[in-house]
Amino acid sequence: MPLRDKTPQNRVTRGVRAQEILDDPVFKEMIQELREGLFTRWTNTDSENLSTRENIFSVFNAIGEIEMQLQSIANDGQINQKQFDKHLRRKRSAA
Repeated sequence: MPLRDKTPQNRVTRGVRAQEILDDPVFKEMIQELREGLFTRWTNTDSENLSTRENIFSVFNAIGEIEMQLQSIANDGQINQKQFDKHLRRKRSAA
């Protein structure tokens, strides 16, 4: 299944998988450890070392972007599932 396949079924499948990743305890632990490690590195870096501090801050922000993208995919899947369920209900009531 290609990642760019935007059929409703694929969007639901991708959404479910994204939510599984977000809910995974190992993923959550890894994200937390990365954030804590980066924050520690950032706070322990000399305030005049702007380049290093900016790089650390960028990576810190990228972690949040990854989580937001996964949440967006999960939300898209939920929306597509609701639309599919609504379509099925209409189809059944019309029969």
